[in-house]
Amino acid sequence: MLNDDKLWQHKGVKTMMEGFGENLTIDPYLHLEPLQKELSIRRYSKRTIKSYMRYNRDFLLFTGKKPEEIEDEDIKKNTFTIWLSRGKFPHQRSI
Repeated sequence: MLNDDKLWQHKGVKTMMEGFGENLTIDPYLHLEPLQKELSIRRYSKRTIKSYMRYNRDFLLFTGKKPEEIEDEDIKKNTFTIWLSRGKFPHQRSI
């Protein structure tokens, strides 16, 4: 037989989660822990790691996707948005 207290807690958590619905957002830093570990292993400076984490977090917030869902088009859109915000575009390069 189940303990009533545990059953009540389970229902409470479920109800609380349902209350958040579609608006529940997970901080992108959770998805970036492997990147942070890799940069630390490669002995990048703390300042560089902080910058990489900030830019990658901003990018994930911009796309609203998990790292494994990112596509080339997302990168192009983000890059274009950054150029627009700065009012500068790179010069065309011949390849």
